[in-house]
Amino acid sequence: MKQPHLQPTQAQLHHWNDDPFAYGAYTYTPPGAEQARYLLAQPLANRVFWAGEATDDLWFSSVHGAYRTGERAAREIMARVAQKRLQIRVNRSCWIIRRRIVWPQGFQRVPRADTCGWAGA
Repeated sequence: MKQPHLQPTQAQLHHWNDDPFAYGAYTYTPPGAEQARYLLAQPLANRVFWAGEATDDLWFSSVHGAYRTGERAAREIMARVAQKRLQIRVNRSCWIIRRRIVWPQGFQRVPRADTCGWAGA
């Protein structure tokens, strides 16, 4: 099943052999360091998402691996954005609920920062 949001919108041809920074190089994982690819692929603080053939567990050192990890990173970003939107909606709902509550005079309640619940003051 095709997913239109994962289809490339443009492409660029690059000659790696002529690149002064790469010179046609590719990644290589020595025996016993296979887990390094998994660690390289982990997001940084849930804000920086990595892609590139060095982070692919199956097709490392290949264009196919780079493409696959680009798709993976895009899915991770979309999931993070959806999670953030849900969190904003929940927080906004909690705020609306809190504004409508009328507490008895002299009864003080403090909203907890971590949930929609209330903690006594």
